[in-house]
Amino acid sequence: MGSATNPLGVGPGEACPIREAEHLHERTLPNLFDAAIGLRLRNASYRSNVKQYESEEISNQVATNDLRALVELGLLQKHGAKRGTYYTGTDDLRGTDDLREIVTKIRADRKPIDASSLFAI
Repeated sequence: MGSATNPLGVGPGEACPIREAEHLHERTLPNLFDAAIGLRLRNASYRSNVKQYESEEISNQVATNDLRALVELGLLQKHGAKRGTYYTGTDDLRGTDDLREIVTKIRADRKPIDASSLFAI
């Protein structure tokens, strides 16, 4: 993997339970994490995540194939068609104990943001 630790908190050489169980490519992890926390995925955002976290560029077709496979595995749900297509995490993905534990850990490690200055007049 290109980065020291990906968004799922899995470092180089560490096994991700979801990836191992479903025999998924490493590049799917950042995208599954985004879907698990409720973000929408599009083909372009999928490719952007791969480029950011894996330091590799993939084609539009590779991203389409990956997204299709994740839908077939029941991890993502497809919405819309053609240029309006986006994907969201299914209840199975968002309810995965492994992901829930990882999301909780990441959120616990974050420092609170003081947004009071944003609303000062």
